[in-house]
Amino acid sequence: EVELTNGTYTLTETCDTITDENGNEYDVIDSTLTFKVENGKVTVVENNTDKDSGEGFYDVDTDTSTIKVNDAQKTVTTKVTINKFDITGSEELEGAILTIKDSNGNTVTGTPWTSQKGKTLEVELTNGTYTLTETGDTITDENGNEYDIIDSELTFKVENGKVTVVENSTDKNSGEGFYDVDTDTNTIKVNDAQKTTKVTINKFDITGSEELEGAILTIKDSNGKTVTGTPWTSQKGKTLEVELTNGTYTLT
Repeated sequence: EVELTNGTYTLTETCDTITDENGNEYDVIDSTLTFKVENGKVTVVENNTDKDSGEGFYDVDTDTSTIKVNDAQKTVTTKVTINKFDITGSEELEGAILTIKDSNGNTVTGTPWTSQKGKTLEVELTNGTYTLTETGDTITDENGNEYDIIDSELTFKVENGKVTVVENSTDKNSGEGFYDVDTDTNTIKVNDAQKTTKVTINKFDITGSEELEGAILTIKDSNGKTVTGTPWTSQKGKTLEVELTNGTYTLT
C-alpha cells in the first residue's frame, strides 16, 4: 500500500523468473501500466494488457483504487517430430494428409499437414493428450506403387518434454501400416503398407478338373524370399490365397 499525491505514474514488473511453491513458472508482464491519481481516485491512462488474452494483465479497480498484477503461467512446450514412410521405415512418402488434434478437437497446426520428401512436421505441443490421424484416398510413390491409408488413429500424451503412447492399435509386425513412436526422441513415424493384389493358386491334373493333393508349391519374390514363409502343400478343397505387392515373382 502506497500513499500517492495527485499525478501520473507508471507500474512495471521486472524479474527473471517467478516460481510458485509447486514449481510452476510464470511469465513477467513486459508492458507498462500508466495510471493517474487525482483527488482520491485512480484511473487508467494506458494499459496494453488484456485479461481475456490468456497472457498476464494489469487489473485496475477504480472504485477501490486497487491494482492487481496478474501473471500467466509459462507455457511449457515439447517439440514433436512427425514424418511419413513406407512400411520398411526407410522410404519417405509424399501426399499423406496427417492431422493432429488436441483434446478439444482443435487441429494444432491450423490445417492438416501433407507429407513431402525431405521434410518433417515439427510442432511445439503443450502438456496434454493428442490424436494423430491419416486421411486421403490414395498415396502413390514415384514408381506408381499405391499405399493403404491407416484407418485407425494414434492417441499420445505430451508431458514435461516427453511423448508417450496412450492408445495405438497398429502393429509393426502385422504387415499392415503402423504408427511408430520413439519416446526417446519424441518422433512419430507413420508407416504405410503398399497395396496388395490377392492371388489364388491351386493344384489340378492336366484336365483342370481334378484337384490333386500333395504338391509342394513355392512362391518367391525378386529377392528370393518365400512370400508364404514356408512352401504350401496342396489339399483337395483348399486353395492358396496370397496378398502380393507390385513386383515380380516365381512359382515352383
